[in-house]
Amino acid sequence: MDETFGSKRAGGRVAAAVLIVSGGGVLVVEIIGAKLLSPFFGNSHFVWTNQILTTLAALAAGAQLGGRMADTGGAERWMPRVVMLAGWWLLMLIPVFERANYFFLRFHVGPGALLAASVLYFAPLTLLGTVPPMAVKSMTVSLQDSGRAAARALALATLGGGGWLPGGGHGLDSNTNE
Repeated sequence: MDETFGSKRAGGRVAAAVLIVSGGGVLVVEIIGAKLLSPFFGNSHFVWTNQILTTLAALAAGAQLGGRMADTGGAERWMPRVVMLAGWWLLMLIPVFERANYFFLRFHVGPGALLAASVLYFAPLTLLGTVPPMAVKSMTVSLQDSGRAAARALALATLGGGGWLPGGGHGLDSNTNE
């Protein structure tokens, strides 16, 4: 039996755009976040593994929260708002970033890098992680279409985080050796 949720075409376009932006945002926070921690904790496996751990944990928490938000309705309204809130959170880190990292250095490199990544980046990454479940809800036309809607949502978020999009940084800055 086909349960139709109504026309989702406009919501699907909004969802697609927000998915690409949020997927790119996750990549930026993960990679740039680790690079911003490196002056304090070094560029070692401690920084990278803790940043990846924080990212994955936040995305898992975001998926759970996003699923609940999607089921309450208004996914199209919530998706852009949570992305803007994640951006706002990151902007609010600027004045406290250095002081916070010096504080976390008290716990030595491994635990300090984990605490820094978690405290600084967990919230915005969780917010970005809420987008895919809401997008799936927004893009689903019928129960029979739900698998394809989920696949489209995950593909768009992954493409947004692919770094190959214009401005992804591959060879654009010829002044660096990194």
